[in-house]
Amino acid sequence: MSRMLHVTPFAPLSDRSELMLELSHVGGQLQACSKPESTQHFIEELVEIARQLYVPMDEALEDSALFLSQPERISDATWDQCGGVLYALCHECKEGRLQLGARVAQRLVQLAPGHG
Repeated sequence: MSRMLHVTPFAPLSDRSELMLELSHVGGQLQACSKPESTQHFIEELVEIARQLYVPMDEALEDSALFLSQPERISDATWDQCGGVLYALCHECKEGRLQLGARVAQRLVQLAPGHG
């Protein structure tokens, strides 16, 4: 597993930048992965990075099912909606996890303050 950073809201810019690089990297791994057995590992990495970015992942939101059934709509998801999708990826969703995880990672990079 890649090195995880602990980032606080007042972390130096270099820590946030490294975390965003990690997020982009994991998103690329999810997108390029051809081994379903690796899915869980990459999803866990994505969730760990999202936690460090303070993405709220306590529960699936009402619209999480919509994003699971129509992954292309993740490109319009909010920060909180991405958290709801991540919750669903960990607790409910069994199909299309690589594609969904890659889309969430990409969207979080776009939404992160100072990035995208």
